[in-house]
Amino acid sequence: IIPMQAILPSTINELIEFINHNNFDYFIGYPSIIHNLCNLIKQNNLMIKYGPKYIFSGCEKLHQFQKDAYIDSLKHSLVLLEF
Repeated sequence: IIPMQAILPSTINELIEFINHNNFDYFIGYPSIIHNLCNLIKQNNLMIKYGPKYIFSGCEKLHQFQKDAYIDSLKHSLVLLEF
């Protein structure tokens, strides 16, 4: 639903509003793109009210620093790696 090209500093407020309004069960994406989303959330002092239940990630190596950022920004989410 949210293309990776839309995760930008100029759109982060609208994205978070959209995510909060829709309360997604899961996120699927490249580790680097989800990490970028988490960084923008933190840099802009934003909050996702209800993080997704699951985060599925693949096609790139999921590093521990990325996983830590997911847990910090996307509370209550279970991070799963998909190949």
